[in-house]
Amino acid sequence: MRSHGGLRQDQRGVHDVSRGQGPIRGPGATGQARPHPAHLPEGEGLPTPDSRPLAPDLRATAEDRTLVIKLGGSVGQEDTLPEDVTLLQQLGARVVLVHGGGPLITTRLSRIGKETHFVDGLRHTDAETLDTVRMVLGGLVNGEVVARVGAAGGRAIGLSGSDDRLLEAVARDPRLGLVGEVTAVNPNPLRLLLDAGYIVVVAPIAITDGGSFLNVN
Repeated sequence: MRSHGGLRQDQRGVHDVSRGQGPIRGPGATGQARPHPAHLPEGEGLPTPDSRPLAPDLRATAEDRTLVIKLGGSVGQEDTLPEDVTLLQQLGARVVLVHGGGPLITTRLSRIGKETHFVDGLRHTDAETLDTVRMVLGGLVNGEVVARVGAAGGRAIGLSGSDDRLLEAVARDPRLGLVGEVTAVNPNPLRLLLDAGYIVVVAPIAITDGGSFLNVN
C-alpha cells in the first residue's frame, strides 16, 4: 500500500504513524477497561490528565504523535474506548479512529432477508450488501462513535473513507465481490481536521479510480 505523509494502515490496534514506530501501548490498547461513566460512584467524574495519576510513559506515548486506532466491529456501550481516546487527545495526541461494524451489518442484512456469506472469514459483498454496508458503517456506526466521543468530552467528526478520496482501493479477490484492498491514503482531510483539534472517526468505505465504492472493513 502506498503511504503518504507518514500515514499507514495497520490492523493491530494503536499505531504511531507520526514517528514511523510500531504498535504502542496506552489507553484503548492495554486491554484493561476503566469503569463506564454510568458505573462511577456518585460525584466521581471522567478521568482527565489532572484528575488521576498518569504514568510518565503514557504521556510520552501520546504527546505530539498521530495515532491511528482500529476499533473492532462490536461497538458496545460498555467499552471505554471513547473515553480513552479523548484522554489521549487531552495528553497531546492527534487521534484517528477507524471503526468496523460487522455484527450490525449482518443484523441489518437479515432484516431484509439477505443471507450473509463469508469467504476465508471475510464477508462476500455484492451490490445489495454494499448498500447496507455503506449505510451501517457510514451512518449508524460512524454517528454512534462520534456521539460517544462527544459525550466523553472530546471533539469528533466523522468521515467515510470515500470522502475526498481518503482511502483508495482496488478489488481484492473476485470471490469476495466488492471488497477492496487499500492502495493509497490521502492525508489532507485528516490533517485539516486534526489541526483543527478534532478526533477523526473513519468508516472503512474506500473509493476506486473509477469512482465506485468498495468495502475495506
